[in-house]
Amino acid sequence: MSNILDCGPLGEEVEMRGPTGEIRYKGYGKFRVEGGERNFARVSLVLGGSGVTPGFALIARILLTNGDNTQLRAIDSNKTEDDILLREELGVKNNATPAQARIKITYILSHATRHGRVGVAMSTPI
Repeated sequence: MSNILDCGPLGEEVEMRGPTGEIRYKGYGKFRVEGGERNFARVSLVLGGSGVTPGFALIARILLTNGDNTQLRAIDSNKTEDDILLREELGVKNNATPAQARIKITYILSHATRHGRVGVAMSTPI
């Protein structure tokens, strides 16, 4: 997916859906995807609004499992900064623990911020 996004022109619209099919996280970077096992050192998530909940479950499981060194990247899209859900629960402020240092979240806002900016991207720490 990142190769496709990297090759597209700026401003290009991308339609996303999913996940589709059965995907289960087995721990330590191992996923069961439609009957087959796949291993990933890095996992990237695209989240939006209340759609953050399933992503949060995966993030929490990875970060709370001792010895799971899976790296996490997420894009979380919301209308405004006030609409960002589970911000406190993610606990990624200032990468306070080694587990938190393994996650980077980029927040994308579609409406004006308190400073009047639209489409602003804020990477953690927030």
